[in-house]
Amino acid sequence: MGEYYLCKMMPKSTFHIGSGGGVGLEKTDSIIHSDTLYSGIAEKYFRLFDDGEKVFYPLEESKPKFIISSIYPFFDDILFFPRPKVKASIDKDKLEDPNVGKKLKKLEFLSEEMFLRYMGLGEKISLDDQMVFDGKILMKLEEKDKLINSNIKHIYQFKETPRNVLD
Repeated sequence: MGEYYLCKMMPKSTFHIGSGGGVGLEKTDSIIHSDTLYSGIAEKYFRLFDDGEKVFYPLEESKPKFIISSIYPFFDDILFFPRPKVKASIDKDKLEDPNVGKKLKKLEFLSEEMFLRYMGLGEKISLDDQMVFDGKILMKLEEKDKLINSNIKHIYQFKETPRNVLD
């Protein structure tokens, strides 16, 4: 496995992530996708430096010089990853619960350890309601307590901002 870096981006103000089909039809997303981030970095690099073609379009190499992942939310040292679209590694006792599928479907993010456990690397997930934060994030109780003690109610939130458009 190659070398990798973890970067935490901390915006100084609110921002909109998403796309849309027209006025009032915009879709808001909870993550910044890798292609959006890559094109933003490339655009700024091309404005600042003359060797952008070599860095971003290396014709002589079969592999890119770097690969970027999407941007996911975090709080302090707690990283969150999107819920994988694979079958979760869950305690057999919890599989008898008829609501377990609905609970899993509602999850949008998992903390790092819960992500690994979900994927079958470590203990199985018990999917205890006390481990779910904000109705959509699965994490360890200690991590949830850290958020609550810091008066954090949401990792991210959507807010509608009215805009005036003149045709």
